[in-house]
Amino acid sequence: MPNIGFPELVVLLVIVLLLFGPKKLPDFAKSMGQAIREFRRASQEVVDDIRKAADETPAASESDRNAAYAQTAASEVERPAAEPSQKQL
Repeated sequence: MPNIGFPELVVLLVIVLLLFGPKKLPDFAKSMGQAIREFRRASQEVVDDIRKAADETPAASESDRNAAYAQTAASEVERPAAEPSQKQL
């Protein structure tokens, strides 16, 4: 993404001044500041909600993972082997 340098910023400010006029410029800046503040607050709430949800989900402990692995391994051992076919050519 290209960076906005000083000349580009001056051009943007002149265009905004021409579009809104000197009387409306402070109101425009105030509303832009409020919009940016609201956006930051809302994005922070989303990040907080995601972190809260991640903290609430229980993480499997090492013993839980080992028990699950042992159960899976034991069930594979207990399976009967496939019978060889009676007719071999």
